[in-house]
Amino acid sequence: MKAIGFRAEKDAINWAVVEGKKESPVLVADGRIAAPQIGDEADSLSYFRQRVLAIIQLHRPAIAMVRYPETFGRRNRAIASMDSRLRVEGVILESVRSTATPVISGALKTISSRIGSDEPKA
Repeated sequence: MKAIGFRAEKDAINWAVVEGKKESPVLVADGRIAAPQIGDEADSLSYFRQRVLAIIQLHRPAIAMVRYPETFGRRNRAIASMDSRLRVEGVILESVRSTATPVISGALKTISSRIGSDEPKA
């Protein structure tokens, strides 16, 4: 099975494609999509959508995962930064779903339990 995982930042998206069994996945491809240096937030979100769709089309994963931030210790972080990240995560979710690819989202612990893995980062 081929799977893709995404982790958003306020101005970038990190992604990785793995293939094989969950006990011994093989990294097929990975990368980082940085926001363009020109334009406003809407331009960046549109750019992210186009890039996510291109990656999905290229790799054709059977499932996608979007990792949310862990909630502990985050209360004192800048709200604007978290809001930006949430918007990027929303664009990832919408982009993946528009390709009819099943998607799992949540914090790392949630994803780990949903895919039945003790080491989801591996």
